[in-house]
Amino acid sequence: MADKAPTDKAEDETKAKEESLDLAGLGSLISLARSSEDHEAYRVVAARDHFRVGLVVNAAPDAPISFRIEVLLQILAKDTQPSIADLERMHNILENLTKRGYSLDHHDSCWVTCERALVVDDIDNECLAVIAIVQSKKGVRT
Repeated sequence: MADKAPTDKAEDETKAKEESLDLAGLGSLISLARSSEDHEAYRVVAARDHFRVGLVVNAAPDAPISFRIEVLLQILAKDTQPSIADLERMHNILENLTKRGYSLDHHDSCWVTCERALVVDDIDNECLAVIAIVQSKKGVRT
């Protein structure tokens, strides 16, 4: 019996698993946040031309350690003609992220920042879910 060719979904899941956050390294990120001037540290989890997913750790001395996922999305690439399909895909991504509890903030450079606070136990699963959403051809996690 011949092996089946991987589907787009399988390829997306494989990419997401490869980029899964190494939680063993989370302690060093917390230490970095504690020692930084602004008590914040950032680690890129996944990045492509049109997006970046990162983990932000806040470790202020007078507050509990907090974690949030930051997603940067390029709505329109520079010097390209906008297409309806690309705009619909970005709409789907943003819609899915807001349904997951992400806030949205627009930047002048055609980028949108999406952020969501979360507990440490949810970091890895949320990173995988968000990466799958932003890498999906339709902007929808299947």
